[in-house]
Amino acid sequence: MARRTADTAMTNTLRFYRLKREMSQEQLASLSGVHKNSIIRYEQGIQMPSLESARRICKALDATMDDVFGE
Repeated sequence: MARRTADTAMTNTLRFYRLKREMSQEQLASLSGVHKNSIIRYEQGIQMPSLESARRICKALDATMDDVFGE
């Protein structure tokens, strides 16, 4: 299976919202139910989140999908 890579703007936006909420990657992982290593890969642009993971992350960040993952 081919590995998906994330857009740089998306990864910067995810990190921006996490830091704006004063959360560590571990805290975001705990609140969202998404593994910490996945959060790290999303922020580094190594991998894109599934729709379900993206939804959980946005809920934990109190942000919309468009805010965090939109163009």
